[in-house]
Amino acid sequence: MEVTSEDVSVQFAKLKSVSRIAACCFAALTALAAIFAVAALVVIAFTATSAHTDGESALSYIPACVQMVILPVILGVCTSLFKCIGQGVSPFNSKQARNMRIIGWLFVVYALCDNIANNASISSVIAGTPVSVDHQDTPFFGVNIFMLAIGVVFFCFSAIFKYGSLLQEVSDDTI
Repeated sequence: MEVTSEDVSVQFAKLKSVSRIAACCFAALTALAAIFAVAALVVIAFTATSAHTDGESALSYIPACVQMVILPVILGVCTSLFKCIGQGVSPFNSKQARNMRIIGWLFVVYALCDNIANNASISSVIAGTPVSVDHQDTPFFGVNIFMLAIGVVFFCFSAIFKYGSLLQEVSDDTI
């Protein structure tokens, strides 16, 4: 079956429509995540500065704060990615590849912060109960494999989109 330029145009029009819808959905999710993050950061700031929290345990809030900032940033980059495609920019360009690489790194940082936050028992500190991390005096270092895997997938997508970008440049130069 031979692919015509009309087939490509029709498919790209569908991609633009879907991308506009996805951009709107991601924009709404970004706004909700940002509102939630600000509210959670206010609660954490209040809890961290309360009289019963010493400076050392206040530092244990940092990983959770970083995580709360990362999620809206990831969603914002996804919004940008789909918005560009919805405006008719080819998905195979170096900017899209860079955005996917950024998302990959953000997931890696999120996974590492998740480990630190879980080990510090942030949830029990926020609830106002004392922190008691007892791993029978053995150091524990676990990583959120799922988040790391998502990061690796985005690194792979970045490489694929970079390759597609180069192929498109070669194709454009040929025509």
